[in-house]
Amino acid sequence: IALGKAAQAWAFIDGRDFVTPDDVQVIFASVTEHRLGLNHDVSAQQLNQLLNDVNVPL
Repeated sequence: IALGKAAQAWAFIDGRDFVTPDDVQVIFASVTEHRLGLNHDVSAQQLNQLLNDVNVPL
């Protein structure tokens, strides 16, 4: 839910009333680190690699 709300906020800041997969990709690492309480052992690069490994449904 937090990821969806953050993506909505990102889209709103960008002047849109809809979310795109790109919005989720932009904020994924930051939201995931915060919500899961990850430490710096798990880098943003590792989280982004995880995101890139998942196919986006269209």
